[in-house]
Amino acid sequence: MFSANVEKIFDNWIQIKFAHKNDLKNFLLKHERKKLVIENTCYQILRAENYNVLADINKYKTVIESCANIFAKVALEHVEKSMKSKIQLQLERQEHDRIKDAEEHMKDLEKEALSDNLTSFGGF
Repeated sequence: MFSANVEKIFDNWIQIKFAHKNDLKNFLLKHERKKLVIENTCYQILRAENYNVLADINKYKTVIESCANIFAKVALEHVEKSMKSKIQLQLERQEHDRIKDAEEHMKDLEKEALSDNLTSFGGF
């Protein structure tokens, strides 16, 4: 029951803050690490209350909401960072391909120039 009450406050904060952004709200509510954050939050509250499961959870509402806020920020920053990494990796691959193509083009030009030089001097 204690954990369920913490989760209810946690989820309610996410639903209110991301009410107009359904994709983000659903992502955060279904996030694989949400349960771990809630468990750790419960543990910290229980420690503060000397493991009294009947403690008034509402006096920790601000703490729970702060944990939900931090969770949302970190989860969204991680997604943003991984997307930037994917884009950066794609740009690096494109740059590598462009350099490789330029090198191959230079080799072709050198062979062509060498061939032209040989034929212009009478085959010597």
